[in-house]
Amino acid sequence: MSGQPIAFLINTLGGGGAERVVTRLSSSLATQGRRVLIICLNSSQQAYPLHTGVAVHILIRERTAGNFVARIQYAWQTFYRLMAVLKREKPGCLIAFMTSANIWAGLTAGLRKIPYIVSERNAPQYGVHQLGFFSLRLCAALYRRAAALVLPSAGIGEGLKRKKVFAGLSNDIVIHNPVESRIDYAPARVYEKPFMLAVGRLTYQKGFDQLVTAYSKLGPSAPDLLIAGQGEEEQALRHQISELGLTGRVILLGAIKQLQGYYLQAELFILSSRNEGYPNVLIEAMSCGCAVIATNCEFGPSEIIRHAENGLLVENSNPPAMASAIRRLLRDHRLRNKLGHAAARIRETNSIEQISGRWLALVNHSTAAGPLPCTETKL
Repeated sequence: MSGQPIAFLINTLGGGGAERVVTRLSSSLATQGRRVLIICLNSSQQAYPLHTGVAVHILIRERTAGNFVARIQYAWQTFYRLMAVLKREKPGCLIAFMTSANIWAGLTAGLRKIPYIVSERNAPQYGVHQLGFFSLRLCAALYRRAAALVLPSAGIGEGLKRKKVFAGLSNDIVIHNPVESRIDYAPARVYEKPFMLAVGRLTYQKGFDQLVTAYSKLGPSAPDLLIAGQGEEEQALRHQISELGLTGRVILLGAIKQLQGYYLQAELFILSSRNEGYPNVLIEAMSCGCAVIATNCEFGPSEIIRHAENGLLVENSNPPAMASAIRRLLRDHRLRNKLGHAAARIRETNSIEQISGRWLALVNHSTAAGPLPCTETKL
């Protein structure tokens, strides 16, 4: 593969967990002297910093929504332009993130005789399992032909194989998400009072309604709750906050680009999701030494947190249990400090150097025969 670029394929470089992982991985590989390019199916404002040596190709800058003819035209343009980029750039390996990009990778890289790797990042029941009859079977066939199917958590693989068409997959491996290893321990004060923190898109999946309900049970002495993110549930959450009399105590911050100061200064971090893939915000909070509480949802938290050792797990969709766990950590400073100290070790197991090394080993394997490299890390 000497001299050949490594290509990533993803829908866009907008905000999101998969997008963050792709930008971190590609930047790390570029820092190591590798030629790297990112191919985006669609255009979006870039959300995360990217190494200047990483080339970005956008296939469709303006997508026309609408009828069947427009969708056929979009599919043809995507196929034709992706084939052209692969012919021109001749990558040694194509790595796709998320279902739609995975399918395009399988269709085009196979024709160009380029090894390809696919990666699912979310709970299957809310993603790949929702494909129609034909698309689901095409997807399964393309995944079987891939050099590897990379998953951020083992639970996603178990969930994926609940569908019969995926049951026979044997090329799935786990590579966890990386965290930022550089920590600024002296950021400016981000909030004038003690606070608890939650981060994520304001969607039903993230369960912030459950978190607000849990917070309402803590009483007026609890630190303020800051929620960073934006999304379609914002107005519903504002209404809930008002109805519960929590205005001024539960604060919706909107999108925050630099969260490290919040992680470092928070009394604790709470993940209230109904489902996940492998939550970046959770491992980012842990990497800053913040004590964490997370719902034991599918998938990811139970593979990251060892209960009462480096965080607390609570039953999913159980606000009283969440409130009890929050109350416990607010009262027990010693336990909070113990959990935060243990949580920070994730900077070693999930360092970008460790994770990019595993990806690079997998890329090198994709052009050679032999068993898949061992990549799973136990925290």
